[in-house]
Amino acid sequence: MEIPLQIRFRNMEPSQEIEGEIRDNVEKLEELFGEIVGCRVVVLVLHQNDQRERAYEMRILTMLPHDEFVVDRESGFDRTYDNIHDAIRNAFDYALQQLEDYALEICDPKHALGRIVHHCNRFGFLGNSDCENVYCHANSLTIGDRVHFVQVDGAKETQAMSVNLLRRFQTDVAS
Repeated sequence: MEIPLQIRFRNMEPSQEIEGEIRDNVEKLEELFGEIVGCRVVVLVLHQNDQRERAYEMRILTMLPHDEFVVDRESGFDRTYDNIHDAIRNAFDYALQQLEDYALEICDPKHALGRIVHHCNRFGFLGNSDCENVYCHANSLTIGDRVHFVQVDGAKETQAMSVNLLRRFQTDVAS
């Protein structure tokens, strides 16, 4: 990175353990997307009650040469967590998702991202970014799985070829 990683803690004391976890996650993003110019991360404690329970929120700014991506409430990552490690993991998963979407967007327009929205036996439908259902073979996929695929015109409808699982659907419990 051209600009050194910046990590800030708000309403809490800095922690070397948490900084190390954040650095590891940023390194993973850099391995996958070598174009990252800089990254700023803020760990925020929203409140702390009498039982010493905290609510954590993450903000991540990832800078590329000609664009930047933000993970925060305004970007759709409207979650707080009572466990700092869950907050870090899910915020960086969201950042990775943004970078994957960006990478595919600047590639071939036939490449697309979507999620399995219907599954029956070996077949299913993907929901793509154009709100269109795309037919696919879905042997090992389940509803909610995030996938990359190539759209092709079929005899009756648009079909998905070369469907690859990006991330298994997880149900996150937000505080």
